[in-house]
Amino acid sequence: MATDTIYVADSENFTGGDTISVIDGRTCQAADISRCMRTSPTVTVGNDPMAVAVDETTDTVYVANGNDNTVSVIDGATCNAHIHAGCSQSPPTVSVGANPQSVAVDDATHTAYVANGADNTVSMIDTSTCNASDLGGCAMQSPPTVGVGVGPIAVAVNPATHTVYVANDDVETGNNDGDTLSAFDASTCNATTQAGCHNQGTATVGVGPFSIAIDTATNSLYTANEPSNTVSVLDGRTCDAVDLAGCAAAAVAAVTVGSGPVWAVWDGPADSLYVVNTGDDTVSVIATDVCNGQHMAACSGLIPPTVQAGEGPNGAAVDPATHTLYVTNGIDNDVSVIATAWCDATDTSGCRHPAPTVADNDFLASVDPATNTIYAGNNTLPEIDVLNGATCNARDLSGCAPVAEIPMADPEANVGAVDDATHTLYAADPYSDTVSVINTATCNAAHTKGCSTVAPTITVGPFPGSPALDPVTRTLYLPYGSAPHFNKVAVVNTATCNAEDPAGCATQKPGRVTVGPDTFSVAVSAKTDTVYAPSVANNTMAVINGATCNGTDHSGCKTLAATVNVGAFPLGVAVDDVTHTVYVANDDGDSPGTVSMINSATCNSSDTDGCSGPVPTVGVGRGPELATVDPATGVVYITDSEDATVSVLYGSRCNATATRGCGTAVEEIAVGSSPAQPVVDPDNNTVYVTQPGSTSGSISILETPGCNHT
Repeated sequence: MATDTIYVADSENFTGGDTISVIDGRTCQAADISRCMRTSPTVTVGNDPMAVAVDETTDTVYVANGNDNTVSVIDGATCNAHIHAGCSQSPPTVSVGANPQSVAVDDATHTAYVANGADNTVSMIDTSTCNASDLGGCAMQSPPTVGVGVGPIAVAVNPATHTVYVANDDVETGNNDGDTLSAFDASTCNATTQAGCHNQGTATVGVGPFSIAIDTATNSLYTANEPSNTVSVLDGRTCDAVDLAGCAAAAVAAVTVGSGPVWAVWDGPADSLYVVNTGDDTVSVIATDVCNGQHMAACSGLIPPTVQAGEGPNGAAVDPATHTLYVTNGIDNDVSVIATAWCDATDTSGCRHPAPTVADNDFLASVDPATNTIYAGNNTLPEIDVLNGATCNARDLSGCAPVAEIPMADPEANVGAVDDATHTLYAADPYSDTVSVINTATCNAAHTKGCSTVAPTITVGPFPGSPALDPVTRTLYLPYGSAPHFNKVAVVNTATCNAEDPAGCATQKPGRVTVGPDTFSVAVSAKTDTVYAPSVANNTMAVINGATCNGTDHSGCKTLAATVNVGAFPLGVAVDDVTHTVYVANDDGDSPGTVSMINSATCNSSDTDGCSGPVPTVGVGRGPELATVDPATGVVYITDSEDATVSVLYGSRCNATATRGCGTAVEEIAVGSSPAQPVVDPDNNTVYVTQPGSTSGSISILETPGCNHT
């Protein structure tokens, strides 16, 4: 606004504040961040402030308070970047509908529109009698309302067409076919006249629209659709106050962005739409001169660049004059100050540059270096995709389409261990309680003839996870179990059940080990005959004696060798027998993640002295999920599911017995949204990172030499 002030809602859900921070845009901008760290004055407002709107004609700030059904009204003339005298005063409030989520101001009709999420209405405050120069009139108001769609969560006004748009997130009905956008004429439906409120248009947009941005230059509408990881694009010319009937048939395009888009803001001079992705801490940048309501064809193929934000970003504002984007970070409790001049539609030099990706909707994968083949369980189809590592690696992406498919009973195959000795791939089907025994000698990237053959199976138990192999004892270990426990590990004899000798598969009676609840992954130390199985629910890891609990000897399966306390929500586990380290990825949701490092030389099947701790940890990205070790270099790769990164941990200088180098042993490599599993092909110097959580599924492909500083 005219006072170079940024008003930031500090909801108690994030900061314990229920305040509005007042930031000086003159001294905290892209060209000068020197004083951004200074303490900003705050204004105490209502309970759970959700959104802020500024009426620049009256220097008035309106704040929607989600939990007390009010709008606070702040005098921007006495509480701004230059003058703080009015910031200490308690602002008056206006009572509105239930659970106000968003507010937008229309100068032309002197109306502040407030979207009330719980009662499916929009309240209309008369800003001519409730503003900075007439605060006394606020308490006297009883704003009229207009009914809109189910779950109104965002409201925006296009001043060029006098149209009000309301995004309706119909979460109660579980609608997955797209939610709606209500539209009505602001000139006939406002605080002083409601004659035209009944005349509305309704357009269908993506699932879960969370915010609305309007490009007034092209009369285009954009909605950030949080659960579907997309931005919907509409042509306002066919859905506005002049043509409300056209909304029903309005064409909609979609742009795939990052994980969990919750906010969109348009920067006109830069021809850019900035989309805040709360799921992976990024901001996507859409070129609005390329993708808009008048040019929708280019939208679906657009790959927007991204810029890194803080943790849990949930809102944004742009100052075109200073080329600055301000992004509020709900987990960090701060504001990212981003220079848009180096990351916009025309200049991406300052944007985030993730590793290249290829389309492939897979979750868990394995690499067979002997045949240069990647096997990946398809997330939506009942098959395992077979990829050729020779034509799909960090230096050659020409042949990344699957060369064959292995039939499975169901989708989401938990692909696991490859037994080099018997040319066997073991892959669990979580829905048929079985493990498939696949012949990699007749089904690989170079020889696909045997891929269509239905593989023999082993029955293990409900919801089996990814198998891990102990090649010394010829034993397969894999987690399984029924909800809500998931607390078993199956023990399978691969000596009598493999691709070369499948005769014993049908008669297998796997051993059983009871471990902690919510055990979803296991790892094997072949050097010590030990199996490690982390429990997400207990924040512990089971230590299983592989010498007495294996394919031919079940005598030790009834008792755990030890239990280790690790970090919060341990999900992934990997073993490096060279450094004697077990790495456990602790997926503590939105918090910065850690990796626990257990000394396998003193915590194993025959020596449990080191299992009692303490266990050192190293910090990684947010939401670490799965881990793998490059056997050639000792580098550990951990997917950070909430950060759209892979943490690269240099195990040679950061392991269970050498922790002094941990402070500089981790770097984060940008990848696509929602990374799940990393797998390494040491012969190709390539790391494949599956990303099934992205809208269409993809695999990021990293080159290992650039990050193997061992």
